[in-house]
Order: sequence, then structure tokens, then C-alpha cells
Amino acid sequence: MSDAPVTTPSGRNPMISVIIPCFNHSQYLGEAIESALNQDYQPVEVIVIDDGSTDPTASVASGYAGIRYVFQANAGLASARNRGLKLSHGNYLVFLDADDRLCDGALRRGAEYLQANPECGFVYGRFRFINESGLELASFDQPPDNPDTYLGLFGGNHIAMCATVLYRRTVIEELRGFRTDLKAAEDYEIYFRIARRYPYRRHDYLVAECRRHSSNMSSRPALMLVSTLRVVRSQRPYCTDEAHRRAYKSGLRLWRQYYGAMLLSQLRLEIERKQPASALRSLMVILTVAPHLLARKIVRNLIPIRLRGRFRRALLMPAVRRRTPLSRDFGFDRGTPIDRYYIEQFLAMYAQDISGDVLEVKDSTYTRTFGRERVSRRDVLDIDPQNALATIVADLTREDLFGSETHDCVILTQTLQLLYDPGAAVRTVHKILRRGGVVLATVPGISQTARDGFDRWSDYWRFTAASAVRIFGDVFGAENVNVQTRGNLAAAIAFLRGAAANEIDDEGLDFSDPDYPVLVVIRAAKL
Repeated sequence: MSDAPVTTPSGRNPMISVIIPCFNHSQYLGEAIESALNQDYQPVEVIVIDDGSTDPTASVASGYAGIRYVFQANAGLASARNRGLKLSHGNYLVFLDADDRLCDGALRRGAEYLQANPECGFVYGRFRFINESGLELASFDQPPDNPDTYLGLFGGNHIAMCATVLYRRTVIEELRGFRTDLKAAEDYEIYFRIARRYPYRRHDYLVAECRRHSSNMSSRPALMLVSTLRVVRSQRPYCTDEAHRRAYKSGLRLWRQYYGAMLLSQLRLEIERKQPASALRSLMVILTVAPHLLARKIVRNLIPIRLRGRFRRALLMPAVRRRTPLSRDFGFDRGTPIDRYYIEQFLAMYAQDISGDVLEVKDSTYTRTFGRERVSRRDVLDIDPQNALATIVADLTREDLFGSETHDCVILTQTLQLLYDPGAAVRTVHKILRRGGVVLATVPGISQTARDGFDRWSDYWRFTAASAVRIFGDVFGAENVNVQTRGNLAAAIAFLRGAAANEIDDEGLDFSDPDYPVLVVIRAAKL
């Protein structure tokens, strides 16, 4: 990571961009803008991203000279932050919500600390709560950083407020900004991604004020419960040692208990107020993402004994009788597909094999994610000449089209089922690999049929562990092949229905039953 200089060639400080997303918070926006403009640090640019507001946000922003105002159709907080990132020019970045404020000296303190810690991806400080009128309520005491800053995030979002953070621009750009598929907790998610690559540090200066009011996102426990669990689950592939696996499971329990208890209180209030529609939504969220902790308590306390059997049947039977899936896109449109969850878990386990000259099919996403600095060359293989990312256009079943011993690793995920002669493809991979090289392959077990590309290819096969051992063992030697299965009956049913991994309890995903494989994973070495 190249650190921004302490001063520019002209002797000026590095520029800081303050990006203020706003959606219908015009009543607070002026205070946020003024808190950024009144800093004792220069140069500063202030950018307001109006995320489709229907209130007077535009007129408020127009009253301030020297800021940039941009309107976009409503796309969510993460999208608005990313838009501000693209439009900004600062070496350092602050994302200030429109209902919050920066304290005096916030930017100067943050810049000094970030410059003093050039290895850090970001630094952050303290904050306090204020009420709707801007009066101080209380300071928030963040716990000290864990020496393993990545592991420490599983113990909760101790950073807690995005505006306390001063990011290094190069780091945010490297990660391509915030995830727009998250409706909440997108800041928590990007802390994880940064912490996997860079350390971060906390300083003790008060730098921001967080306004509490009825429309705070954190006051929506169902959304926060689903989102934070999804963020934590996205880290499962990277928890490859026992300490991180324990922290991961602890993180899931923590957020289920924290937001689950809030949601349960909300459910009781909705029942008391006779709001059946909202109560049912709250109940279904609890039963879907936190059943082990809360479902029994809900049934015991809220459902009369004589109705409990009928209640359970009403919940279960629609899923059994359903004739159409939730998704025909493997769950992509609902989150992370279950087979992708297993693929990433497998590649994380063997990430050290992804090094040197690496070949991947269709794009280099997994090479970049799991190979990182160990990779010296990335090649992309595709039979489709229209793929602009492809560095090699060829049919993998045509061994004569490939050179010998050209790569150290081949990533071959969900490809062999699309080839009528998968054995020929495995022979080609063996030819491509250098001595000591490794192929990391995955093939589907129990799965729906892929149809999107039938104009270019067909979906021919499904595999078992036995067939994978045979097809790779015949080429690499059985002693050089390690085959495992991923999935179980519940995961297979959920995958066939089109549910996403983030909609399934993690304990239900990680148990493997070889009789019900969603995925077969193969590591084969050329020795």
C-alpha cells in the first residue's frame, strides 16, 4: 500500500474529502455541512449525495458555497457513499451521515494519526450521542482494539460510528467501495474487508456526534439482525484456524442475542398494539435467522398450547408443497448462493496453493481474493471470444491447444459439468500444471440445472465423491487426489428451493453429510 504523503509537493496537507449521503434528512443536513466546513484543517472538499430525497435537501445544500451537491435516484446508503467516492479527490476520506456532525478538530486529529501510522488502512476516534435538537446525551466508550484487529471485529462493531473513521483512499479504492447489496451494516462489512489486509488503530480524540432519533437505521432490529448476520457469515471462508472459527461462531451468537432480543421486544409490542402484519414479519425474521435462540421462547410465550401444532404446520407445509423455487438463479438474487459459500470456504482452506502463475476460468475473482500477493501472473480461460477478460480463448477439452507445464495452479470451479467430456478437461489441466502444481476444482452434486448459457454451452453432468475420485485419480493418481463433499439434506433442500446462504443458519450449512452433497471439492497435485 502506497501511503499518501504527509504533504503534497506544494507543501500542502493531503486533501480530505467529506462525503455526506442524505436521504430525507434536510432538517439536519445544514449542521452536518457546517461541521465539515468549519474544520481547522485544509484542504477539505465537501460532497453531498442526495439519494433521491423528497424533502428540501437540495435547497438546504444550495445555501452553502464551496460544496458539491449531486442528486441520484434512491439506491441506498452504500450506493450514495460509492458515488461520493467516485466524485471525490481527497487522499483521505470521511463518510458523514447527514444527521450526524463532526467535532472541532476532527479532521486534523485524524490526519495526524493516520500519517503517524502509515501501515494502517484507517484510523478512528471517539464519539458521543446527541438528541434531535443537537444536545449532548452521552459519550460512547469504545473498547480497546484487539491485537488481532480482524478477529476483534467478531466481538462486535466496536468502531460503532462511520463518521469517526478516516480512511486511506487507496484502500477504499482497492476494495471497490461499500457493498451495495447490503441494506444495513455496510460499514461493519468494509471494516472486515480492510482488516483482512491492513491493521487499523484507534486514537482517543472525540471526533464525531451521533444523533439519536426515531428514524435511525439502528432502530430497525429486523433489518439490523439480518444484515449483521449476513456480514459475519460472509467471513466464514476466511476463518481457517481454530481461534478465528471460535470468534466467528461467537459473533453469530452475539448479534442473534443483541438484535434478536430487540426484535422480540418489538414483536411483543406489535402484538399488544394488534398489528398482525408487522408482527408476522418480525416473527418470520426471528424464525428464519435466529431460531435456536428465540423460536422456542416465542412459541412457548406467545402461542396457546392448543394452537402450537397448527402453527408449526402452517409454517412448514407451504415450503413442502411449493412447486416453484424462490429463485431460479441459484439464490444469486437473494444473496450469496449456498454452493458459492462452500466454494469460498474450500478455496480459503487451500489458499496457499494459489500462487505463482495461476489460471482461472471466466474471470480472476478467486485468484485475486485468495491468492493476493502470492500470485505472479493471472490468466483467464474462456471458450467465449467475447469475454474481454480472457487471456486464453480455447476449449479446455482440446489438450492439443495448450502448452505443457505453463501454470502453477488452476482454479476450476463449477466448470466440468458444462463439458461433455470432463475427463479430457482433467487431462488438459494435468498437462498445463508444472511439477508440484495444484488444481482446485469444484463440481455440483445436488443442484438445479443451469440454463442461462444454453445458447453457448449445456449443463451435462452432476457428480458424486466417487466419480470425482475416479475422474481425477485416473489422471493425477489416486494418492495425489483429495476429494470431499460439502452440504447436507437441509442445505440441499434450501439450495434446490433457491434460498441463499445468508438465509440459512450457519450450523445448518457447515454440517456435511456425504449422502447429500451440494458440492464436491477436489484438490489434485501433479507430483
